Amino acid sequence: MSVFRQLASSSVLRSPAAGTVALRLLSTTSLPSFENVKVETSGTEGRVGVVTLNRPKALNALSSALMQDVVMALRHFDRDPSVGCIVLTGNEKAFAAGADIREIKACAARLFRVKPFP
Repeated sequence: MSVFRQLASSSVLRSPAAGTVALRLLSTTSLPSFENVKVETSGTEGRVGVVTLNRPKALNALSSALMQDVVMALRHFDRDPSVGCIVLTGNEKAFAAGADIREIKACAARLFRVKPFP
């Protein structure tokens, strides 16, 4: 379930006297799932949010899809009041190999209207 779906399904509390609106977030018991990152909570009280890059075949090369998943996972933990710390880590092979060259080649070909490099 995406962060945005969770926010949409969370309840809004209104205080008519103060005229304020507060958003009650869902707890991390229902962690979202992503294609390119793994998310979990850790620590003695589950107060550590762990985001693990998970593209082992590409050595966690930073593609736009991976970066989008990282941002959404970090936002999820940042908005959860029960999380006091967020750790971003790589998998057992690598943290990150750098930019995803295949994606850059395709982007360059579109920008410059040339055939991709061999």
